[in-house]
Amino acid sequence: MENRLLSGKKNGSPLELTFIGIVLVLVIGLGDYLTGYEISVSVFYLAPISLATWYGGQSSGIVVAIAGAIAWLIADIGAGHKFSHPVFPLWNAGVLLASFVIMVIILERLKRVNEKQTQIVSELREALDNVKTLKGMIPICAWCKKIRDDEGYWREVEAYITMNSDASFTHGMCRDCRERIKEQHRYQCEKNSH
Repeated sequence: MENRLLSGKKNGSPLELTFIGIVLVLVIGLGDYLTGYEISVSVFYLAPISLATWYGGQSSGIVVAIAGAIAWLIADIGAGHKFSHPVFPLWNAGVLLASFVIMVIILERLKRVNEKQTQIVSELREALDNVKTLKGMIPICAWCKKIRDDEGYWREVEAYITMNSDASFTHGMCRDCRERIKEQHRYQCEKNSH
């Protein structure tokens, strides 16, 4: 269960998660009302908003954020907080809602980055599993360039690498060897013509 939570996989539908988030907001709102307007508990509204956003998506998070701002406003007014102007509680609720929505947007983007990073790590692990590397000292003959394997047999370079890695060979000729062969061929032709 903990792995599913950390990996960001959904544990329910967005509608279910929105409902659960709203229920949690109402519980926090009740606590906010009971503690009175002098003690601020607005930070606790972030927990259900975060959970709804992470597991239910941005829309779910915004709905729970709106419910959180409304619950805070009702708890603040219900607890007897008197304001000098009737617009002030609405302003405060609007500012709180704006901060909740900003947090929802940031969290949703963070979730997308996390999912992308998880995908990249998975792809890299898969690629790493498919890589077979040669390591350590490889004994090679200084003259014929054969390589001694673990059983003590001397093998051609191509055979050794093919047996000990996932590499395969195609053959071609480098410029130096091509020039050397041409020179040898000219020399043989001149020698045969005399």
